[in-house]
Amino acid sequence: MTRWKRYWILMPPFFITMLLVFFLLPNPYKGLLFVVPLLFWITLSIWNYIGDRKKTIGGLTDD
Repeated sequence: MTRWKRYWILMPPFFITMLLVFFLLPNPYKGLLFVVPLLFWITLSIWNYIGDRKKTIGGLTDD
């Protein structure tokens, strides 16, 4: 699976979560909104690392 496919698989749930957090949290807690993109990039980075590692170990080429 390519990196862009992983990106677009993760983007909709995280974007919806970010909108929900933005509209449902009271003003003093709006700072927590930045946790959602941080979790997105951490998840994407880990998934890319694991995918690249499996590709090099298993000899698979899907990119």
